[in-house]
Amino acid sequence: MINLYARLLDSSQAHQFVRTLLARSTHPNLFDDHPPFQIDGNFGGTAGIAEMLLQSHLNELHLLPALPELWTQGRVEGLRARGGYTVAITWTDNKLVSAVIKADRNESLTLRSVYPLRVEGNEQAKAELTPQGDYVIILTMTAGQTIRVSS
Repeated sequence: MINLYARLLDSSQAHQFVRTLLARSTHPNLFDDHPPFQIDGNFGGTAGIAEMLLQSHLNELHLLPALPELWTQGRVEGLRARGGYTVAITWTDNKLVSAVIKADRNESLTLRSVYPLRVEGNEQAKAELTPQGDYVIILTMTAGQTIRVSS
């Protein structure tokens, strides 16, 4: 359910199911409590939280797509995204501060965010506002390249 609502960009419902998982289905050691012990609750819960912070489908990376209102600040590192990217994200006051993206291969990349984006060190790369109200930026990355995006 966390993954479902994260994919639907419903941060409130996704967060509610994270809370439900932790309150009703998790032992004090954070193992899933569905009898008998089932690892899918642990894997599904962590996958859902990752999906709230980064989505990678349809050849794009969506930064903080379902960030809950209560997660006002935070940082995550080492998220792996489809297409061969490793991503670190920092946010404050519920807004993207920066994201560091490292490419494993030569690839064109689309970044999506509800926040205006700019690629540090590349003033030509400007985010465009979509009719849906998101900002997108299209980049070409080479294997081993790391970029920093900020809002």
